[in-house]
Amino acid sequence: MLKRTFLLVTGVLVLACGVSSQPVESPGATKSDVEAPVLSLASGTWAPFTDEAGKARIAVDLVHEALRRGGIRASTTIVHPQDLMGDLEAGKFAGSEALWKTDGRQTYLLYSDAYLENRLVLLGRAGQDVDVSSIDQLKGKKLGIVEGYAYGEEILGSKAPELVLGASDEDNLRTLLKGEVDYILVDSLLVYYLFEYSKDAAHKKLVYSKKPLATRSLYLALRKDHPNAAEIISTFNEQIATMTRDGTYHEVLKVSWLVTDIDGDGRDEIVYGGSYASQDPPDVQYHLSGATAEGAPRFMVEGEVYSDWQKVPARYKTTTDEPIDRFKPGINAVLGEF
Repeated sequence: MLKRTFLLVTGVLVLACGVSSQPVESPGATKSDVEAPVLSLASGTWAPFTDEAGKARIAVDLVHEALRRGGIRASTTIVHPQDLMGDLEAGKFAGSEALWKTDGRQTYLLYSDAYLENRLVLLGRAGQDVDVSSIDQLKGKKLGIVEGYAYGEEILGSKAPELVLGASDEDNLRTLLKGEVDYILVDSLLVYYLFEYSKDAAHKKLVYSKKPLATRSLYLALRKDHPNAAEIISTFNEQIATMTRDGTYHEVLKVSWLVTDIDGDGRDEIVYGGSYASQDPPDVQYHLSGATAEGAPRFMVEGEVYSDWQKVPARYKTTTDEPIDRFKPGINAVLGEF
């Protein structure tokens, strides 16, 4: 098996552009699901985390699947990002599957446990220095960001770089490759897709920072006055925990390995989503949550936890793998334009 290199990524919605009024219902609904009340959710568009049906929308897919498993039918309406929070406050929707947590929002919204994590990393042209630990180190530079994204005060409030607003990550990548900005700020999951699915072109044209400039957790949030909001959130949390073990996350996110604290003991396990591991341990893995422990990593393969790679049975260390279907999000197509 060709060794896969996985970035330290997970995603959070920071709402970009895109408008649709069509609700997207949970996949795999049964007759009993159809007869159940519908939990009406809303999101903006931020590929690959949220989007309309038929497009990459990993946050929507994960939330809908967790709710479906808990016997809760849900639909999602894609709205203009500038309208989302006002619509939620006005009670037009029960909640959103992809929100950051803020003090103001917590006054009327009940949050789930974090189920994804957004890491914002610096993307530059090949040969540029991206080894920075703070946005303040970008003084005098032009930094491309997407208009409407909730980057946080440490990004939006910085006076060091000149912030150049773009309509989308794809548009910002074009401005970067044209040399119109020095860097762009993107979610590291998009960087993963660029360097995994357009490997040669990405390595030739781009370079990315290994450490994020900002990290945000992503939550399902429901209005506190919605009937059974607390029960729904509890059910969602339980199902999400199961989905990290059974390969659902691997399939939705299109990765083979992910890192998460499976047993809740404060130590992360490196969890495989298939039946066959490689001869060598993965050198960098996909993090579902921030690393919480030091020391040697533990590995989980088919539900069994092993204290180190040497203890993983030899029958899993083959050269035959069950490949995860590849796909190329829209941002990958931009590389082909240059």
